[in-house]
Amino acid sequence: MKRKGEMYVIDAFLATIIILSVLTIISLSKFSFEQPPFLPPDEELTALLHNLEFLNSVYANDTLSLKVLVESYISSPYNLTIYSLNGDKILSIGEPLEGPAAMAIIPGWNGTLTSVIISLKVRR
Repeated sequence: MKRKGEMYVIDAFLATIIILSVLTIISLSKFSFEQPPFLPPDEELTALLHNLEFLNSVYANDTLSLKVLVESYISSPYNLTIYSLNGDKILSIGEPLEGPAAMAIIPGWNGTLTSVIISLKVRR
């Protein structure tokens, strides 16, 4: 009789471990597939940097052309700001936004040796 009681305790213990393991796996898999709510717009900035007109407009400080080009890639509210390497703001288009920014440093373009930092924020 005593052995049967021990078996029930061991069975209950093992069943509890299995149930908790399954619940843990389910909860972890649910969270691993969700995207973080705020991601920097890396893909959008990468696409813009591959556009030669965009790079020419950056170095020409042509805000009108930049606005047209950025809005052809991004339909949400955005902010594109260009800084010099020492942190001075060169130009900014779009609206002020909070959140993570995708950033890139361009070491020069089309014969210029002036490096600039490009910051892009997008509200999703």
